[in-house]
Amino acid sequence: MLYLCDEGGLPLHRIPPTIQAPGFEFSAYLKSPYNSRLNQQGILDLGELDPRLSKAIEESKDQLRTHFKARQADDTRSLVERWKQEAVYPYKDESETPVKTAERQVFDIVALNVATALPDLKLKIGEINASN
Repeated sequence: MLYLCDEGGLPLHRIPPTIQAPGFEFSAYLKSPYNSRLNQQGILDLGELDPRLSKAIEESKDQLRTHFKARQADDTRSLVERWKQEAVYPYKDESETPVKTAERQVFDIVALNVATALPDLKLKIGEINASN
C-alpha cells in the first residue's frame, strides 16, 4: 500500500500503489503537511483529484519503480553469481558480440522470472546437481 501520512508519519489514508514489483511486498509512506490539510478538510480520500497531491503520488510511484528495478537487477546479479558458483549457469565466457550479449541478458531475465515465480524449482535444480 501507499500510505498518505501527515508530517509526523501518521497514516491518514491509503491507496493501492498500482505499480509492478513482482516478488516484492512493500508499504510506502508519503509524508506531507499538505496531506494533513486535505484530511482536515475531509477530502484526503479524494486527494488524487488534487493536482498537487496527484503529482506527488505519481512521483512517489516513479521512485518506487526505480527502486524495485534496481533491486531486481541486484537480485539477478546475485542469482547469476550463485549459478556460476554452482556451475549450472549455461554461459562460460563473456559475450563476444552484441547478439550474444543480448541472448545472455534475455536468458538472465527469463531465468530470474522463472526462479521467482517457481521457488520450488530452485530446490529441484539443486537436488539434480547434488545427485550428479
